[in-house]
Amino acid sequence: MSARPGAPSATAPVLPVPGPGAVPVPVAVLVTLLVAVLVAVVAPAGSAFAETSRWPAYQRVWSGTLPQVAGNRVRVVVDRDGQATAAWEAKESADSVSLWTARRSSGGAWAAAEGVTTFSGFSVDFDLAVDGSGTTSIAWADTTDGTDIRAARRTRTGAWGSPVDLGSGHRPQFAEAAGGETILVWRGSSSVDVRRLDPGTGTWTSLPTLELSRLSSDVAVVGGSDAGRGLVVSWRDGYSSGGTVRVARLGADGWQDIGTSAVVEGSTWPRVGVDPTGRIVAGGKAASGDGVAGTLVTVGPEGTDDVPFELPGNDTTVVEMSATGEIVAAWHEGGTVFTAEYDAGRWSAPRRAHSARLTSTDVSGLRIQPLSDGRWLASWHQSGSSTAEQGFWTSLRDADGRWREEYAGDGCFFPDAVAAAPRGSIEVVGGCGSGAVVSRRLDVHGPTARMLGGTPLLPTYQTGIGATATDDIGGVGVAGFEYLARSVGWNGGPWTGWSPIGTDGVHTDGNSVIDNPTERPGRTYCARVRAVDGGGNVGPLSTDESCYSVPIDDRQMRRSRGWHVRTNHYWQHTALVTRKRGATLRMPAVRARRFALLADAMPRGGRVEVRFGGRLLKRVTLRSASVNGNDYRNIPLGVLPAARSGTLVIKVISTGRPVQIDGIHATPL
Repeated sequence: MSARPGAPSATAPVLPVPGPGAVPVPVAVLVTLLVAVLVAVVAPAGSAFAETSRWPAYQRVWSGTLPQVAGNRVRVVVDRDGQATAAWEAKESADSVSLWTARRSSGGAWAAAEGVTTFSGFSVDFDLAVDGSGTTSIAWADTTDGTDIRAARRTRTGAWGSPVDLGSGHRPQFAEAAGGETILVWRGSSSVDVRRLDPGTGTWTSLPTLELSRLSSDVAVVGGSDAGRGLVVSWRDGYSSGGTVRVARLGADGWQDIGTSAVVEGSTWPRVGVDPTGRIVAGGKAASGDGVAGTLVTVGPEGTDDVPFELPGNDTTVVEMSATGEIVAAWHEGGTVFTAEYDAGRWSAPRRAHSARLTSTDVSGLRIQPLSDGRWLASWHQSGSSTAEQGFWTSLRDADGRWREEYAGDGCFFPDAVAAAPRGSIEVVGGCGSGAVVSRRLDVHGPTARMLGGTPLLPTYQTGIGATATDDIGGVGVAGFEYLARSVGWNGGPWTGWSPIGTDGVHTDGNSVIDNPTERPGRTYCARVRAVDGGGNVGPLSTDESCYSVPIDDRQMRRSRGWHVRTNHYWQHTALVTRKRGATLRMPAVRARRFALLADAMPRGGRVEVRFGGRLLKRVTLRSASVNGNDYRNIPLGVLPAARSGTLVIKVISTGRPVQIDGIHATPL
């Protein structure tokens, strides 16, 4: 837009603007990235960004001379504030193992690793949990003298407490309990033992033991609240020739055996979940083979049902069940990874888990893991002749069932453990060769942005609209901003949709300001903002907005005799001047609530009155004490109780004195 030299814009809202030192960060790559992302995604005006996600470079959690044991020997949890804790096993010697942990704040670096325990043995069964207060618990099976279940805890900011001996057994695991409770379950020789952590005292209390005649598998556990009531476990009852899937639930009167399946040959994989309606789903399957058989036991208000099923795919098929009873299978064929969901007694049609057409058929390590927020992560390693395809691949399935492919770009890192982090991010920890544990945090959501200055009144001489944003999850930081606006004309009518009006990088104060956004005379604009982070994730449009009006230009108004056009550095390059008493400027069919006059005050300047719909808004004296030239002014005229329609009239009420009008604001806000 045009304005006289040295005169600020007359169309910007009341907003703080950066000082002389607050200039954009001079990083050309940052600006190029921002523009590329925004242009690529925002092509249709006002269209929503398609969410993207990026794996950042992995962070080294721990590196030492001890060989790290991969696979199920790694765990990770994330608390509600985004602080992650990782735990892993390492070999101290041929017959000695140790258990290590490390933690990092949301978006920060990993702190130094802490050794939890060392004991005799070849490997360690352990599990990790975090409750609603941020207290982390770890439990393990110590094989120094028999097999003892031990546990330790620490508060969010504290150190690990002394280990507590809880009894003998194998395979300790924490339940995904409701209400943030910490409930520990482990397998005894013929029982399932249960402990509950008292969050106040830090002591473990015993819950009823589930006594079993035969227990030939691991146990699956889910639920539990109010001192463990509602806890559900599932296990295989039988040996290699076959077995049944059984389900029990802990109630006020102790354990109740509530479901048993038919015999499944070679049944393994005990899993259990509780869906949102309270229906219990437990499952078991044969160990391997083409067309693998399985069985489900469902327990609901209508009773117990035993449902046999065949797994989809081939002998590469892996299958998992979430804590809510959702079952997803994955398999690979000819270099392509497929998935299917089990629902209402049947499998869905196979879906590709990745969009790229991979030429390599060498797929290994396929895993599928449920997250606590309803999403799923499929991961595998691709190798072969195509260098571009080699390395670690993942695909994230959103709660709506859509798969989003990601490629990490190296073969070092593989996701051994995964946890959902706040705002949809994912923390993944795994091994990277001997003596190293590494992590990545997949940030799938962009920054949260907000406008600076709220909703202003009419504009003043300050320029620009501004915004700020936070991106505390993922640690990649805010990279830039895009502003969108909707508008309405001086004569009313519907508001337009959202369309881009400008982009900006990040200034040294961490904020953004754009000067002279796209403007059309006579329109009112309300702007919102969204931000992009360094990983290319674009955040949602801000919920707040900043609104400003652009003046009706003098040339848009109907003028009476006596007015003359001046051309210089005025708003839209022209202004109207007269000395004639009674000269008028009219704008019919205006719909507005708030008004301001854009005019020049001069030394001996005249007077005008402004009326709307016949009602006097204000009488204004355009006289300035300046002796060095005219005084460019933006003069508020008043605010009506509500927007209404009428004719806007500017009338000269002085004689022989100069009156110079450049425009007038009329906005329904």
